[in-house]
Amino acid sequence: MQVIISTLDSLLASVDSLPQSDHDVARDFQSKKKMTFLASRVLLRLALKSFYALDEVPSLSFGSHGKPYFDPDLSLFFNFSHSGNYIGAAFGSTEMGFDIECVKDRKNFQGLCKKVLTDPEKNYIFKLSEKDQREFFTLLWTVRESLLKDSGLGLVGLSKLCIDPEQNCGTAPDNPTLCVHSYNIASLFPSTFEKAFFSLTARVFDKIEFFTIEGITLKKLNNVQTERIIKIN
Repeated sequence: MQVIISTLDSLLASVDSLPQSDHDVARDFQSKKKMTFLASRVLLRLALKSFYALDEVPSLSFGSHGKPYFDPDLSLFFNFSHSGNYIGAAFGSTEMGFDIECVKDRKNFQGLCKKVLTDPEKNYIFKLSEKDQREFFTLLWTVRESLLKDSGLGLVGLSKLCIDPEQNCGTAPDNPTLCVHSYNIASLFPSTFEKAFFSLTARVFDKIEFFTIEGITLKKLNNVQTERIIKIN
């Protein structure tokens, strides 16, 4: 599995390299959606060229809950996410889920935790300091989102998820047996000012490689430190 993490700013600097067809698709989008779409196309085209020697983007289809996918015969799966100024994607030969979330101040944070978290999650998070609570909530949300995106069910499957942070394990009835790998974005970009976490699902046999983008080329990132690995049964 290959994972690319970059920023909107750096990708938008290369939008002139995109074919006119991509600009045509984005012509009527609102400004923010347009920028995100064009940045994701720069990333997608570079990944397809670098990893699969594909010069064109294969035709896309969508699952019943909106998950995009290529022709299954290609055995090429992908998943995109963006939050704040970060944007990234995972590519591989099996289904995966991938999610990035920036740490945010949230109104009535305690009430939100009590409403959306399961008992094991609440028992763990409320032992932490206020700062650590907000950061761990963000990490935990990327774990949940990556599982939902892996299954393709989206929010429909949210109520079925249960993570036990104390034991680093969890249950997700709509997912196969797998692991969720979580990371602090600072492990890739130590000088970053925007705190964020990301998670991705991986089958036991998946090897994960990390890249960022410099100009219009990929740069491999070594020694990326895992924040947490959660086993899902």
